[in-house]
Amino acid sequence: MHPVGTILGNANYSDYLYVCQNVTVNTITKPEHTFGKGLMLSAGAKIIGEENIGDWVSIGVDACVYKREIPSNSLVYRDNEGAIRVKEYYNRKFLEYAFGLTEF
Repeated sequence: MHPVGTILGNANYSDYLYVCQNVTVNTITKPEHTFGKGLMLSAGAKIIGEENIGDWVSIGVDACVYKREIPSNSLVYRDNEGAIRVKEYYNRKFLEYAFGLTEF
């Protein structure tokens, strides 16, 4: 998309990575530190720390994952009070649109 102000740090990135503007990935290289397949980083999303991110994860607008492992098929978002929440979510419609995927 628009990589203005985006910083992607050291990590093992997988297929179907989708990154919007002002995203920050601040990590230190660890061989086992990986981001799963189908990761979507919305505008202003941040990942800070060494924990793994599972497959088919969406990190919402201005959401920050700080030293927290995120399981596959999850949505990370900031609620109305500003707290970071994680819930089970399968971003199939988005993946079909962005990458033309029909089989997962």
